[in-house]
Amino acid sequence: MFPQRFELKNGFISTFGCTILRKLFTKSQKSSKVMENNKSGTRHLSEGQKPRRPLKTHIRTGDRGIMEELPEYLTKDIVVFGCGNVLFGDDGFGPSVADFMNKNCDIPDHALVLDVGTSVRELLFTILLSEKKPKDLVIVDAVDKGKVPGEVFEILVDDIPEKKTTDFSLHQFPTSNMLKELKDLGDLGVTVIVCQVENIPEEVGPGLSDSVAEAIPRASKIIYEKLMMRRQQS
Repeated sequence: MFPQRFELKNGFISTFGCTILRKLFTKSQKSSKVMENNKSGTRHLSEGQKPRRPLKTHIRTGDRGIMEELPEYLTKDIVVFGCGNVLFGDDGFGPSVADFMNKNCDIPDHALVLDVGTSVRELLFTILLSEKKPKDLVIVDAVDKGKVPGEVFEILVDDIPEKKTTDFSLHQFPTSNMLKELKDLGDLGVTVIVCQVENIPEEVGPGLSDSVAEAIPRASKIIYEKLMMRRQQS
């Protein structure tokens, strides 16, 4: 099927190169066969290969229809990201809320609650580039807005502080800019729920202050009501 030599601008592909091309072509054919079999509910298994659970979600990419598994947070209607660094006092509020909700709330199937720690930028970047996105994104974090410590409130994306003492989560460029860009796309709602901090140390010091720790159930209730409201609208 492949000629022994391909003429290029600067020379030729060797017979060895043709062998590699044949292998790639054969592999792509097998991938396409797997895709077609998946559509019909069957799987093409090579000799000795054990069947595995079907992928949760796929996306079709490229001209050859190769299947790729999507991260779960791209497949849900509403996603909650608990942001912050648990090693810096009250900055651990977001992850603590995510942990509390996953342990104490019955999260509906259309939703996902994640402790993203300080990795929110990478996840937002993936969402920004993906064709498939959640319908709503809820960001949970700790801020210093001069309010009473432990107060839970919602802020606009444009009101996210550009800087705070540890500069680990939302308040670093380009995270806030990516949130604004996602919001401006128009097909993804962005909600930012925050808690007023009491203490964020300049050096490593894990553990929430009492006022912020007491705010975790209140914030979880607000977020859970949003999850349930989305289910009623679906």
